[in-house]
Amino acid sequence: MRAVVTGGAGFLGSHLCDKLLAEGWDVLAIDNFTTGRRDNLRPDDKVKLIEDTIVDGALVDRLFAEFKPEVVVHTAASYKDPDAWADAAERWRGLGASHLSVNTMGGGLEGPDAHVARLREAMAAIGPGAGRAA
Repeated sequence: MRAVVTGGAGFLGSHLCDKLLAEGWDVLAIDNFTTGRRDNLRPDDKVKLIEDTIVDGALVDRLFAEFKPEVVVHTAASYKDPDAWADAAERWRGLGASHLSVNTMGGGLEGPDAHVARLREAMAAIGPGAGRAA
């Protein structure tokens, strides 16, 4: 199985990468290192780290075409500068999430229920308790 983890060098993303790698997955982690850290990711031949942003649609298209992920987990977030939250949220919502959505679903957008169902299936495969609603 192949998974893309956005924010893969962040706290949540790096822990998810560790879990996926322990389960034998190939992982493509994308992080711009605004808040993530390289030392959060343990070295592993099955993880490929891309230092860039998911806002770059051409990059996301190329990475998805080359890596062909079966699962995408979006943990990228900019949270340390409250003054930038509104601008960042709008930019990420409008660009990054749409690039991921189009690529995740094979080039076509589906409703949020389909995204949630696929994410829960993937998280359930990772381990107990994953994918449950809070």
